[in-house]
Amino acid sequence: MTEPADVPAADPAARLVDADREAALAKRRLTATLGALQTRLRPQRLADKASRRLRVAGEASADAATRNRGALVGVGAALALFLVRKPLGRLLRRRPADPATPADAPR
Repeated sequence: MTEPADVPAADPAARLVDADREAALAKRRLTATLGALQTRLRPQRLADKASRRLRVAGEASADAATRNRGALVGVGAALALFLVRKPLGRLLRRRPADPATPADAPR
């Protein structure tokens, strides 16, 4: 801590008053900072902020989907094919029935 120019270094009482004043000022700053943090980190405020961000992102996504319908349909079709790839593969791998073999004959 540096000595103020108007307080002599030998006066301990003045130094103590100065230290008390600085401590009180630091305490007020800390209290103000904690109050600001409590306001910013209030759960309802955080939820509102997240809700606004999700709404904006949803609106932007909807706008992009409206502008690019063909791409959206293509992505949807690719996703659908991906999801049904195994059943579709099994369906395509089946061998056709031999017309010379009766349908009820064991294979």
